[in-house]
Amino acid sequence: MRLVGAAKGVLIARLPGVDDRNQAEALRGLRLYLLRAALPQPEAEEYYHADLIGLEVVLGDGTPVGRVRAVHDFGAGDTLEIERKGAPPAMVPFTRAVVPVVEIEAGRLVIEPPPGLLDDAAAASRPTVEEDA
Repeated sequence: MRLVGAAKGVLIARLPGVDDRNQAEALRGLRLYLLRAALPQPEAEEYYHADLIGLEVVLGDGTPVGRVRAVHDFGAGDTLEIERKGAPPAMVPFTRAVVPVVEIEAGRLVIEPPPGLLDDAAAASRPTVEEDA
């Protein structure tokens, strides 16, 4: 495989044996994998999504919150999906203000969620206006 460019957030590559657009179109959705050693070392405060998934999530005082289940990019920056025991998953913006500490080697990250961000379990169990009627 040889990288030949980038467009709209995707990489453009040439693959041996794929000589035209129709052949390339047939590969749409195919997942490509490469060895970790082939990736460049991330800069300071840069992380590969794969390195964040599975990290333990704690509050600043050490209170356990859960584990990072996924990293999503909905267009406005990365969001961490945190799996929590006994509560629905929490979606946390991956910003320095909300996630001030990332310790890949220690297997954890610290979050400082704004008030109410982790309170969705209580909100989900409250009746809605329609249920009250």
